[in-house]
Amino acid sequence: MAENQEFETETMAGIYASQGHYRKAVDIYRRLLDAYPDRTDLKDKLLRIESKKKFEDENRLAAKFSE
Repeated sequence: MAENQEFETETMAGIYASQGHYRKAVDIYRRLLDAYPDRTDLKDKLLRIESKKKFEDENRLAAKFSE
């Protein structure tokens, strides 16, 4: 694991997600799933974050078109 990834934990991903940093949270969850592929709880959290990110991206795009 790279030095900057040593502190990438489920807790850190949750903090990023709660702050709206979905891309960072998704990246951490994906790396954790690479290491622990049987963790269905991580898969569920990843799916929830990805859907939030997609929703926000769509809203951001719609807002740009309405300007």
